[in-house]
Amino acid sequence: MRLFPFILVLTLSFSPFFVLAFLLNNSPALSTPTFRAKFGALYQHLKLHTISGYSYNFWFIARRAVYGASIGLLGGTPSMQLILQIIMSSGQLGYVLVYMPYEVYTDNLFDIVNEATVLLVMTMSCSFTAGNMDPLTASNFGFIVIGIICANIAVSLSIFIGSNL
Repeated sequence: MRLFPFILVLTLSFSPFFVLAFLLNNSPALSTPTFRAKFGALYQHLKLHTISGYSYNFWFIARRAVYGASIGLLGGTPSMQLILQIIMSSGQLGYVLVYMPYEVYTDNLFDIVNEATVLLVMTMSCSFTAGNMDPLTASNFGFIVIGIICANIAVSLSIFIGSNL
């Protein structure tokens, strides 16, 4: 019964390494139509002539694995979960800003906007971990988060429309 969580943790822990090794080992086949049809979602629009393009998925999946592990292992300490995710999100945002791992500039821009939104909402959520927020403030916070997400959608839509004109 306890074997399943152990196998799941091992799988999540090694999946970023597996994806990176898989892409690097199959680099000659990445451009073939058959391979792209099967595995193209792993590397679509990434700069595969640079290590930053290959390693983007590593960091992307590793961040989610850390997020899952923090939920399981730090369930009683939401402030630690948030701090860990803020650090990971800052790293992800910095990675995209520095390396621009996508071939298409607008894909990098989408990632930057989305990651900045996640980082902003998580940073604002730190105020909830104290546990002493009155209901009106909590309600207002919820509306602010909705506004931030709506702004994200509007900016993303503007980027999409602007890039397709």
